[in-house]
Amino acid sequence: VDRARDEALTRYCSQWALLPVTEVTNGDYEDALGSANWVASSATQALVGPPLTFPGTHFRTALRVTNTGANGYSASASLWGRVGQSFYLYVPVSARTGTAEVIVRDITNGANVTLSGTATSTGRGWSGIEVTGQVPSGGFELAIRLSGQEATAVIDWGPVHFHWQGQSRIA
Repeated sequence: VDRARDEALTRYCSQWALLPVTEVTNGDYEDALGSANWVASSATQALVGPPLTFPGTHFRTALRVTNTGANGYSASASLWGRVGQSFYLYVPVSARTGTAEVIVRDITNGANVTLSGTATSTGRGWSGIEVTGQVPSGGFELAIRLSGQEATAVIDWGPVHFHWQGQSRIA
């Protein structure tokens, strides 16, 4: 009986999906998009999903950013760090049209953070953008921008995995 119950729960009563390790509010897009989490600029944003079918499912929902002008993006809620604090960022991406780019914006200084790693991706099919960076001098407020470089870019973004280097707990 126990095995039958477990099998039923596994196959019919639950939906398997990875939960991203992230400090980003609504980093997995499970909540509605809005001013408290993801806000578009020179673009429209919509939730799409599931982007893959079982057993290849990596996440339940993706964020589609469709540019209405060059360098359109969807921006996360603010992240708060300390000067010199290092971070890790990984985002699955599928560039349906154009070039996808991840930007970490230093809101305090009004500039982009210098990232280590490749922050761009082109082509359909899921790949990932993986970068590291550091909170710059005079900065403490950051936002992640999921961007398309061209005015006609259409980019699907998976869940945002963001954490501070050396961090041992995430609420």
